[in-house]
Amino acid sequence: MRKRIVIGVLAIIGVVVSVYVISQPRKGSLGWHKNEYRKARIEIERMMESISVRTAPGFSDRLRQLYARVTGYSIRTTTAEEQRAVYNELILKERRHEEALLAAGFLAKHEFGMDSSNAVAMWPPLLHSKDAIDDYVNGRLRVTDDKMLFVVTIPSNAVPKWEELIRRYTVPR
Repeated sequence: MRKRIVIGVLAIIGVVVSVYVISQPRKGSLGWHKNEYRKARIEIERMMESISVRTAPGFSDRLRQLYARVTGYSIRTTTAEEQRAVYNELILKERRHEEALLAAGFLAKHEFGMDSSNAVAMWPPLLHSKDAIDDYVNGRLRVTDDKMLFVVTIPSNAVPKWEELIRRYTVPR
């Protein structure tokens, strides 16, 4: 009786694992690039948030320091160069997947002219929002001698929605 229960549980676990593995997109497919692009964007946002928000050691950092002091272990901290290297690697990963999504036609690239420096401060909250990450929207500011351009990648099926939102942010008030 016990053997049958164990065999049944193992069979169920095997089926669940198989279904999970089969349901994952294959490397190089559109779905895979979409997942990897979103993961890179989320990691970049987390990294930027942790750098900009953290001014003093948090509670967990203090506990780690106390533990290190009591036990005599040294704490491994990341240097600015290591953080910069991780950030640059994430940016490269994001751009690789963005290029693949552009080539596949999932994303479309648009340029918006900016009329005032106010717009520069207005659009980052829009691009770093959860909606933008979930909708695969990304943008970069490109400054030339005579004008500022906001280069945005938008999913092909959501262009009207995001064009309107971006125009609201880029038009001077």
